[in-house]
Amino acid sequence: HELRTPLTSIRGYVDLLLLGTLGPLSQPQGDFLKVVKNNVAQLVELIDDLLDVSKVEAGEIRLRREPIDLGELLYEVGESLFSQFTARSISLAIEVQPDLPRVPADRQRMRQIALNLISNACKYTPIGGHVDIRLRNGGARLQVDVRDTGVGIAPEAQQHIFTPFFRADNPLRDEAGGTGLGLSITKRLVELHGGEIWFDTHEGQGTTFSFALPLG
Repeated sequence: HELRTPLTSIRGYVDLLLLGTLGPLSQPQGDFLKVVKNNVAQLVELIDDLLDVSKVEAGEIRLRREPIDLGELLYEVGESLFSQFTARSISLAIEVQPDLPRVPADRQRMRQIALNLISNACKYTPIGGHVDIRLRNGGARLQVDVRDTGVGIAPEAQQHIFTPFFRADNPLRDEAGGTGLGLSITKRLVELHGGEIWFDTHEGQGTTFSFALPLG
């Protein structure tokens, strides 16, 4: 938290400068400030992930369960990532089976799970690809599948994919960025809900990450 506070202040002042509060900026000045802003955002993301990891390891995450409409949440997350998908010319389709029951879950943490998986699918899919999300009833549980047409995961990396700080070596790794903590946090959050998460992948063809949550 001590690290996050000054970073928030830095980001705020950079935004004010970019808005021209102290006068107009030259093109190089604006470009440099945008680099600063992007790097501050990456540091904030890393700190947030580290805080979540420490909370999980310490058993400090307390779920606030309530009956939630998982389909509605997936649409909300899809809308929030609209600019990320359009910037890469990647299409996003969401298919929700009708008349699904609500699932008892922590809405904030479920949003975090969906955001991690859908954002990753976009980052690791080449320009012009597509991502398909499907929500369906799997009997006593609801199942979400996030399928992409991305680079896939190499066989030697698959056993480490949920390991903290691990980032698989692939053509889009450097461009995608990230901390290597997202999937490990996602796995723990799914498990805290009594669910399970897994993936199916074909190198060079794409990956499907799936998770299932109990209805009771």
